[in-house]
Amino acid sequence: MSCLPPRDIISLKVSLPVAQEAGKPFDPPLLVSAIGTSFPVNSDDLYLARISLDKVGDIAITRSKDRTEMVLEGELEAGLTTELDGMLFFLFDRKMERTLKPLQLGAWTIGQRYRFSIQIFACRLNRHPLNDYWGAKELVGEVLTHEIASIGHSSIRANPDMLVPDRQLSEAIAGMRITNPSTDLAEMKKRHPTRDQHDDATKGPWRTLARGA
Repeated sequence: MSCLPPRDIISLKVSLPVAQEAGKPFDPPLLVSAIGTSFPVNSDDLYLARISLDKVGDIAITRSKDRTEMVLEGELEAGLTTELDGMLFFLFDRKMERTLKPLQLGAWTIGQRYRFSIQIFACRLNRHPLNDYWGAKELVGEVLTHEIASIGHSSIRANPDMLVPDRQLSEAIAGMRITNPSTDLAEMKKRHPTRDQHDDATKGPWRTLARGA
């Protein structure tokens, strides 16, 4: 694995709902945007983003492979071509197919501080003589948000189960560093042919993310 320093940095913004009922999934969905990023992507790869709780106050959340993490996962919704550049949005819907259990707010405490981990995975399209298939997820970027605080709202004081994220902290900006800086666009295209390079573009589990392509 390359020891080169990370090549690109992504700025992420997390927009939380104005008010949230404790113990209920985010509704409307959590919105994450990335601004001014550019790194090699294959338009026929499937890109996923995952959000998980990383820290509560000064206490880190211990992750275990033996238990299900409380994460929110969804496919990237973006106008992607061969390079990811500009603004993109990750829209997580709890009703989305294959979405994992959404982050719950039941354990949140008014006035407490929270930090989230945001990961981006690429599912490579593998070639096989009998059938094309999606390979294992490859982590291509990971970031920790700034701390987000939850506060009570005067208009809903009668309902202590309602939480409102602190407006000053609800936009969590952080830098994502690409974990595989040695893979350039040409190499990735060679390893993972795009739709245009395929003999029959009508076959195969194509999941091109370039909207309108």
